[in-house]
Amino acid sequence: DADDPELGLGISRYVRIEEEPSAAEAAVTVVDAHHGRGVGLLLLSALSRSAVANGITTFRGYVLEDNEPMTRMLRDLGATTQREAGGLLRVEVPLPTDPNQLADTPVSRVFKAVAREMVPPFAVRFLHASFFSSVLRSFARRHQAADRSEARGTKD
Repeated sequence: DADDPELGLGISRYVRIEEEPSAAEAAVTVVDAHHGRGVGLLLLSALSRSAVANGITTFRGYVLEDNEPMTRMLRDLGATTQREAGGLLRVEVPLPTDPNQLADTPVSRVFKAVAREMVPPFAVRFLHASFFSSVLRSFARRHQAADRSEARGTKD
């Protein structure tokens, strides 16, 4: 039940590719009732941060060809795609050591916020329906404060 606050909303993981030690196959899964709400993006952002800290420079994954929201999000992060059999796209996502290298898109802003620890690691690690909206509100407030601070040339 997606509305049970004791259940998580999604999960993410990566597995290093043995033949390519700097690459890993990544997967993110979100409960259907919470698709399109940013849960997967938060999970992918936290996963990426962990991967970079462990020497991973590229995520590889497979996405259904008709999953336009996911392919759009991954392309915003600089992903390249290659058609595979069965309606799948093989996706390669470069993981920057400095998220500020990413183009300024809504997707990259989440990656940057996770890197700056503006979203508490606990909230991403234990993302439950009961407090997901408060995490997003907190993220928005911190992001707005950081933007104002950067505009002034100071750090809050």
